[in-house]
Amino acid sequence: MISSVKGGGNTEQIKAGLKNRFGLSELSTSTVQKMEKYVKSVDEFSPGIHVSKREIAHLNKAQNGGLSADVIGLGSANLKETAEALANSKSLNGALENVRKGEKAVTKRFDAQKKYFQEVLKDSVDPGKLKSVCSGDDCVAVATKPLTEAEKKKILKNLMANDEMGSSFRMAFIPDGVKVAEARNALANHGESVEKILRQTLSTSMEPRRLKGLVFGVDMKTKELNKGQVQLLIGEAQNLKLTSGERALIQKKFAEAIKRFNEDARAKGTASAYQAVP
Repeated sequence: MISSVKGGGNTEQIKAGLKNRFGLSELSTSTVQKMEKYVKSVDEFSPGIHVSKREIAHLNKAQNGGLSADVIGLGSANLKETAEALANSKSLNGALENVRKGEKAVTKRFDAQKKYFQEVLKDSVDPGKLKSVCSGDDCVAVATKPLTEAEKKKILKNLMANDEMGSSFRMAFIPDGVKVAEARNALANHGESVEKILRQTLSTSMEPRRLKGLVFGVDMKTKELNKGQVQLLIGEAQNLKLTSGERALIQKKFAEAIKRFNEDARAKGTASAYQAVP
C-alpha cells in the first residue's frame, strides 16, 4: 500500500492503481487523500539510506555505449519500515530506535540487490565487456565494446532468474557513438523516465502479480538527444509467459509513455520527439 501512494501528485492515478492492485470496486477520493497525507507524515520520520562507500555513477566514458539501472521502490521500502516502526512503538525514543533498525534492514536488502545486479552483468556478457558502478540507488555499466541486442535481452532474462530481485530494477540502454558525455547521461535518464511512466500506467491496467514478474529495459537506439527511435525490451520471470494480449497492451502503453514523456518535456521547453518502435 505504501509504495502505491508514495510521491502523491496524481490522486486519480493512485486511486486507479490501488483499485487494480487490491481488486476494489469502490475507493473514494477522500480516502486516497487521507492516505497521501498519512504517507507524507510518515516520510518526515524516514531516515536516509546509508552506504559504506559512495562512488559517482555516470556514463561519461561510455563511448561504446552501456546501461543505467535504478532500484525501484527503495524509498517506498524505507517508508514502509518507518510506518511499521512508528505503529509498533510506545514512545518517541522507541520509535526512533525502531526506525533506525528498519533503515538498517532496508540498507542490507539494497546492498544485496546491487550485488546481485553486478553479478548478473558479469555472467551475461564476455569477461570485461561491462564495467559497473553503483551509487545510492543508481547503477551504471560502461561497455568496452558495443552491446548486441541479444546481450541486452540476456541481461534482462538473467535478472529474472530471481524475479524478486530482477523486477526491482528500472533499466535503460544507450548505444555506442554518442559523442557528448552529457548526452549519454541524459539519454539514460530519459529511458528510465519512460520506464517509470510505463510501469505507472500498467499498474492501473495489468494484473499486479504479473506486472511484478517483469523487468523492462528501455533501449535508446538513437545517438541524438530528444529525437530518434526507442525500443522496449522485456525480461520475464521464469514461471511467467505473457499472452499476446498482454504484449499488445504493454506495447500500446509503451507508445503512450513515449508520447507522454515528449509532451512533458515540451511543456518544460525541450523539443522532445522520441518515437516508439516495436
